[in-house]
Amino acid sequence: MRSNVYLSKEFLKYLVENVELGNQVDSLIESKKQANYRVCKNIIGKSSLYVNYTKEDLKQIKEAYKSSTNLDLETKWIGNLIEREAMTFEDSNYFDVSKPGSIKFEGNIDCINETKRQNLIIKGTNYDFESELFSLQLSEEFDNYSNPDNKDNNIIHPCRNIIIVDPYLFVDRFKKRESFIRFLKASFFFDRPVDKHLSIITEMPSEEKDKVRNEKIQEYIRKLSKALSIKEINIAVFRSINKFKGGDRFMVTDYAKINLSHPFDRDYAASGYFYYLGDIYSNFRKVSKVINEIKFLYDSSDSVKKDVVNRTGKIEVLERTIKYGNILNNPLFSKLEK
Repeated sequence: MRSNVYLSKEFLKYLVENVELGNQVDSLIESKKQANYRVCKNIIGKSSLYVNYTKEDLKQIKEAYKSSTNLDLETKWIGNLIEREAMTFEDSNYFDVSKPGSIKFEGNIDCINETKRQNLIIKGTNYDFESELFSLQLSEEFDNYSNPDNKDNNIIHPCRNIIIVDPYLFVDRFKKRESFIRFLKASFFFDRPVDKHLSIITEMPSEEKDKVRNEKIQEYIRKLSKALSIKEINIAVFRSINKFKGGDRFMVTDYAKINLSHPFDRDYAASGYFYYLGDIYSNFRKVSKVINEIKFLYDSSDSVKKDVVNRTGKIEVLERTIKYGNILNNPLFSKLEK
């Protein structure tokens, strides 16, 4: 998993036009605009780039960068990225928005509506660097937007793919299921009509028989599909027994790892980090390690139903680990960093 960015010529020129925001300032305190400008440049410099330059454009830039010292800033930036081989330049026509960590830097578009429509982080040349790409205060925003009384239509966390690990999600006879749906709808705009994936890793309540639990899971998947506009085939539940530490409650999304603390049974509380703030490479390696651990648990788990004869001689079905769908179909499990 790594940052996947579409970069238009128009947005790169926009960065060049605002280059003074990236220049060193005397003040030790960075302004909001300067911080957001720096974040944009950092993302572009440490991502797989899809650019709307032709191969001939890039060839000419590369040749000019090597042979001339009197270059415009745009040529310097692109030439430097090519020379360092830090990025993989791809044809913008093949930009795959289903890849996790996808961000688009466009031309003059309606960023808010496009973000809502595509469930991606999108900025254009009308971005004034005043609004933050990623909030530093994850917990405050989740507290705010998960409140069902909040009528604000702003977007907190657009994303297409979520993995949730919560051993307690289905305890107490599934009492949390409505608040879980409300949390997803309010926080992630998961009702947008785009291709989405939801993978749930949880334990199960011990007070009910496996047959009853399984029927409830299947019923709940149908409910999630309808409420969140996700295809049933894209919702997977990995039901594991005694595989989690008591404090393991978190979400992994396209853009952040979010630690959860009783989010579905009391006042919402969430915190975490965005992969794009700070050391991008390190953050993606950290979250890839977490996802790899889930993948290993899934691959190595026993999903076989076993017939067991109890003391009365009656045959019962013992189900230790059950998989509904395949969590590995979630794009978050693809191309993980080592």
